[in-house]
Amino acid sequence: MNSTMIKFAIIIPFRPKAESVNWENESRLLRQTLTSVLQQTYSAFKIFVLYTDMPADVMVHQQVAYVELPYGHQAYDEIPIKEELRIRFKSEKMVV
Repeated sequence: MNSTMIKFAIIIPFRPKAESVNWENESRLLRQTLTSVLQQTYSAFKIFVLYTDMPADVMVHQQVAYVELPYGHQAYDEIPIKEELRIRFKSEKMVV
């Protein structure tokens, strides 16, 4: 990206491997999505891919950042450190 200031972010959540029916296909579709977004003429944006399991096909690009989420989707009752998270976020609602 040139020296253009980032004006907005695009957030793409990526499904955890355990919840995927076809991991390689979903990784390929993510790459196609990223390629399509990066071909836009407006370039003052950054793409954040949120993942629990790193995609099989990672695209390296200065406008793409991969952000690891420490926990996959879990039911609230299954979160082992929910009290710690409740204190950290000062709200049970934020943990849920």
